[in-house]
Amino acid sequence: MKRASSSSVEGKEPEQQSGSTNSSDAADRATATAPAAVKKQKVMNDDADDDNHNDADDTHGASPRQEAEKKEEKIEEETKEEAEKEVDEASLLEPQLELMPLIPAQPPTVPLTDEEEVELQKKYRYKYQTRPAPVYKSKDYALWPGKLPQAVFGSQKNIHNAVVASDYMRTWFAQYQGLRTPPPKAARSSYALYYNTQKTHWKDTHGKLNQKRDSKKIGVLWQNLAVADKAIYEHQYDRSHEQYTINTQYWHDEAAKWRTAKIQQIVHQANNGGGGGEGSSLELVEQQVTALIEAISRD
Repeated sequence: MKRASSSSVEGKEPEQQSGSTNSSDAADRATATAPAAVKKQKVMNDDADDDNHNDADDTHGASPRQEAEKKEEKIEEETKEEAEKEVDEASLLEPQLELMPLIPAQPPTVPLTDEEEVELQKKYRYKYQTRPAPVYKSKDYALWPGKLPQAVFGSQKNIHNAVVASDYMRTWFAQYQGLRTPPPKAARSSYALYYNTQKTHWKDTHGKLNQKRDSKKIGVLWQNLAVADKAIYEHQYDRSHEQYTINTQYWHDEAAKWRTAKIQQIVHQANNGGGGGEGSSLELVEQQVTALIEAISRD
């Protein structure tokens, strides 16, 4: 009985093998007898498999040196495109006239209120009294063109007092009437731009900035800043210097025109006043006007 059962099992294995062979043959015959569209799809699938194998072979076949050369070429192309873009942007820069306002003949002031005017009239109501010139306050020099006149007034006030500084500024405005204030200096470095940005937001996040203590913290933040983020400030630094060069060139051109007109004005006034020595006075006036330009450019 055992022998019979084993033979029966052994007899089933050839049947299973023959069944699998028959199924593969049937699949081939089905493919052979399939419509042309099915055959075409099978051929396309086989070709796609071959292409994938070829791409994989090419990828594995590329040497590290070839891959490095391709990366270098890509970086060079990107760098060249960025440089061309920066040149185009620089060619579009124009002088920033709002940063170089014209200097008027007298310092602008805030008009007096009706109460202030009445009070002054009562105080200086007699004919022998002379109403004094105004003493400028912060609300007044906030109207002055640019930051340079404010800095000059502040330095004179520290040396003397507000009354003397106000008299000095009336003379200063009269001397430089019609000249534009020099453009503000460009940033000293990309870190300076980052520092100013952090200084602006420091109060909101950390409270009032302590120059001695917190400057070191900002320096550490700059050192740990990502390369991509540093590149933003470096780009701003380059652009600020390009803009400063354009502004400075424009200001020097305008200052040269103002110098010529100022010399002619002073010489004309001197001649109408009966002054002698026209040749020597012209040389002296040229030196004085040149000194004025040099002084305001240093400030």
